[in-house]
Amino acid sequence: EESSDVVEESSDVVEESSDVVEESSDVVEESSDVVEESSDVVDEPTVEPENIAFNKEYSTHDPRGGYNANLTDGVKHSAMAYSGDHWFAFMSNPTSGVGNLDGSRTASVIINLEGSYDIASVVINAIQNTGSGIPLPKSVQVFLSDDGATWGDAIDLDIPTDTSVNTAFEIAGDVVGTASFVKVEVTLGDGGTFAFINEIEVYGVAAEADDDESSDVVEDSSDVVEDSSDVVEDSSDVVEDSSDVVEDSSDVVEDSSDVVEDSSDVVEDSSDDTSDDSSDDTSDDSSDDTSDDPVDPDPEDPVDPDPTIAYGDVNGDGEVNVIDYALVKRAAFGTYDLSEDEYVRANVYADDVIDSTDYLLVKRIAFGTYDPYAEPTPAE
Repeated sequence: EESSDVVEESSDVVEESSDVVEESSDVVEESSDVVEESSDVVDEPTVEPENIAFNKEYSTHDPRGGYNANLTDGVKHSAMAYSGDHWFAFMSNPTSGVGNLDGSRTASVIINLEGSYDIASVVINAIQNTGSGIPLPKSVQVFLSDDGATWGDAIDLDIPTDTSVNTAFEIAGDVVGTASFVKVEVTLGDGGTFAFINEIEVYGVAAEADDDESSDVVEDSSDVVEDSSDVVEDSSDVVEDSSDVVEDSSDVVEDSSDVVEDSSDVVEDSSDDTSDDSSDDTSDDSSDDTSDDPVDPDPEDPVDPDPTIAYGDVNGDGEVNVIDYALVKRAAFGTYDLSEDEYVRANVYADDVIDSTDYLLVKRIAFGTYDPYAEPTPAE
């Protein structure tokens, strides 16, 4: 029965080892998921730019001639209409200098974006009619600023040359940079008196709070990928170690079969002892000879057990079990070399010889039928 328990415990070891292998596979699978998610963080899709000037406040010159269209309301007019809210007029008479440009002939519009944005382009809706003194602008330039006071270099927008009279057209161009304020400067055309526009669009996306944070996200994602690779590598080690556990467990099962065989011998020997004692027709002392203990310590020279030695715990894991029994038995048969500490714990009989007496005593310690500290061990 005790041998059956040993085989059952060995089967549990094999089953636990299989669980370790299965858990390691789960770790590898989870690590792959982490790597995939990290790639998604790095490869987030680009946000499409939108008109970030829409309904934003702006400052400019006073409108001239009653032409006072809102320049950021999103409303574009396609033809000239002599109505106050369709177009915004900049005026500078080339002769007298009279107008809202005070003779400078360059109009400016400053838009407060109310936040930091990564800007991609600027589009201005304009119109021309040379017969009414509204030629194409001489130039249109854009400037960017973080504070509305210090401006970057001028960026020229493209002015088309094939526009039709009284038909709206777009002055546009790529404007790349990060800013909270955008300034548009329109220089009136030579010989003309007016420049008419009715909408300014600034396309972009909200800037990151800190460029370094974006770099940190990419860097952290790379670390996750690297750490995940380490997890996969460590998991492979776990699988490899688990295979060793399975192999060692097989050895335990094999040794357990030997236990079954040895136990049969013990039962047979015990039967012989019972028979011999019965034929002697002795007193109750014969019952002592049929004890489970096959060892008869020498009563003439007993020694007290050393309480500092964990007898039977050969591998030093704090337990006396089938593993310790197998180690002592293998040592007795010369197939395992005990270390110095293992030898002391394995020599339960204290005769400085590792043999069948020791591994049978270890088995009894494992099953709780022998206490090496309660029964004196024999002297050498």
